[in-house]
Amino acid sequence: MHYFIWPERDKPGSAATVSKYVNWTSVKEDTITAYTQEFTEPELKKLTEFYKTPLGKKASEKMPQLAFIAGQLGLRQAQAHQAELRQMLEDPQSKPGGGGKP
Repeated sequence: MHYFIWPERDKPGSAATVSKYVNWTSVKEDTITAYTQEFTEPELKKLTEFYKTPLGKKASEKMPQLAFIAGQLGLRQAQAHQAELRQMLEDPQSKPGGGGKP
């Protein structure tokens, strides 16, 4: 389990203040719900076994950074095509039931 730790220079308050709101206890139930909605119990057992392996430990360590990079790549693509995307959103033809004129 990874916990978010504020670097000393960036602390908005004490570590006790941050951990009061950002800790396993505060997200445990929602996390369990999220996982049980996406995976069956046998799948969760297999995932648990996997994350105990060397590759599973590496995946657990690397996946957050890879997810961040993927998000940044998507954002970059959206920004590169911002004008076209905006045009699509503003074009009445592209809206549900659209056709332009009433």
